[in-house]
Amino acid sequence: MSYNNPIPHTTAGVIRLACSLLFALFCFTYLFCLQGDLLAEAQHVFSNGVTTYYRGTGAVIITIVLIAVQWGVARITRLEGRFYALTFFPSMLILAMLTSMTRETIADFTFGGWYWACPLLLALYALVVWGLHHYSDQHIVDGDYTMSRYLWPNFLTLFVMIVLCGACHKAGDVFMYELRAERYLLKEQYASAADVGRESLPTSCRLNNLRCYALVRQGQLAEHLFDYPQPYGSEGLIDLTDTCSRLHRFNAKDICGYLGALPNSLVSTPEQYFMIMLKMDSLPDRQAVADYYLCGLLLDKKMHEFRRALPRFYDCHTASDIVELPRAYKEALILDHAFNGSHPVAFPDTVVGERYKEYCALADELTDSTTRSNNLHREFGTTLWWHLGLKQ
Repeated sequence: MSYNNPIPHTTAGVIRLACSLLFALFCFTYLFCLQGDLLAEAQHVFSNGVTTYYRGTGAVIITIVLIAVQWGVARITRLEGRFYALTFFPSMLILAMLTSMTRETIADFTFGGWYWACPLLLALYALVVWGLHHYSDQHIVDGDYTMSRYLWPNFLTLFVMIVLCGACHKAGDVFMYELRAERYLLKEQYASAADVGRESLPTSCRLNNLRCYALVRQGQLAEHLFDYPQPYGSEGLIDLTDTCSRLHRFNAKDICGYLGALPNSLVSTPEQYFMIMLKMDSLPDRQAVADYYLCGLLLDKKMHEFRRALPRFYDCHTASDIVELPRAYKEALILDHAFNGSHPVAFPDTVVGERYKEYCALADELTDSTTRSNNLHREFGTTLWWHLGLKQ
């Protein structure tokens, strides 16, 4: 190549710069926006809580390290032209390995199948590089300066590797919801924590614990309790066995610490714990404990105990009192009125009362059990009535 004809060198520089920028952009975005919580959990577990992972700083450092790895690979392999993007393969492999962790692999401190897959893939990569050097014209040809001839093959190669890297992500949606809610709680962003996975039906006991605690800190537990699926009963409020700080950055110990006391080994159920707490003379937030207790009764479908306990914590003798109650409690009192007639208040005059009438009308209108269940869930899936299984 003569000094007077430097265009191929310029083309090679553009290829290197474009591929590096695309990789850096993907790597940082992927780590910061999608995988930051997973890496924070892994570092917490692997270091036994000694060190903390910061999403922004961590994403920048990992991106720089992976680009440095790519630079070294490019110097060793000397791939150019249409195949330059292949020099990013080892960096993509490391990124895929870092972000493919699951709840199980983090807890067991292992990388699963990567122990054998990583050496195998690197061996295949070395074989491909050897083949390209011996059987393919990978260099930029004098006189062929069409930029797209070299850029698009590299962009396509990077795209395929990005897709494969994303496909290696195995952590389920619920686990990622848990980690995101945990991050928001640690930052005391309770509204954001309560919104995590709100539109998703899959859930877990731990996820419900975190979201319910976020609602408690906003004084909204009984108002929005059934905005989420609640298949775990009162354990969906607090799982007293979730106390392993090595595995979680935020757990039942933190919730109990806010409520005022940790349970001893004789306390086996959330209801028992809340009842003991309510007997204490001084609590940091007695109303929060009361709401936990009342909502636990609703989740366990103990309607008789709920009717007896509610007047201890809320005025519910007049229409104005009932209008001021949180939504879950009003829905429970409407059932008490409908089935027992023990309250003289005209519930049908309230918005919730009208909604209960619509629930009953829809349930009576549909005869097919599957259609009835689907329609009731779509229209009233966030109500106590649905949780109790009325007319389904």
